[in-house]
Amino acid sequence: MSLSRNGGRCVWLKIPIPGQFVLVSQIISHCLSLEMPAMKKKAVYVVFILTLWKLWININERVFEHKFVAAASIVESIKVESYWWMMKRSKIARLSMDNWRRFEDLDFG
Repeated sequence: MSLSRNGGRCVWLKIPIPGQFVLVSQIISHCLSLEMPAMKKKAVYVVFILTLWKLWININERVFEHKFVAAASIVESIKVESYWWMMKRSKIARLSMDNWRRFEDLDFG
């Protein structure tokens, strides 16, 4: 699984992503406008913000330290760290790492 867009959907989060976004604020507005439970919106927002942060770190490491990190490693670190963010900052009743990695069977209430 990846975070990538495939046929107008964010594959991992299973949300529609129409067209091209130019501004970060457009993506945030789109995600917040989706019809879904508030806790799922929070989860999508957490993943989005963490993705931006991880990309920023990766770009800096590539430019300043000449360090290459594979996209799969970045995606995995986003999944693991966002899982821990949600575990510590939300009240999702059932949240296993396996379900989070698939973004399935999450009790968003």
